[in-house]
Amino acid sequence: MFEEREIITLLLGVAVLAFILWRRKELNDLPHINILLIGYSAFLAGWLFTVAESLLWHDALNVLEHLSIAAGSVFLLAWCRKISAAGKRFTL
Repeated sequence: MFEEREIITLLLGVAVLAFILWRRKELNDLPHINILLIGYSAFLAGWLFTVAESLLWHDALNVLEHLSIAAGSVFLLAWCRKISAAGKRFTL
């Protein structure tokens, strides 16, 4: 059974992905953007696994969901450390 909040989270995540693709040139000005985008992709995969686990392979997709969210958190932490170590201010 689907939970509405999980579907809404996935839909919002896809909307943010569309925004990222639409504004890719401006986002390239952010330092270490590739690390941030990898992290976001991991979060998006986790949200997708959350919805998919309602349909099939509950245990396997649940493990993948949690691994994806953890990986996204690690990449987000790495990005935060890199931009704070650089000591530069940036704006969009």
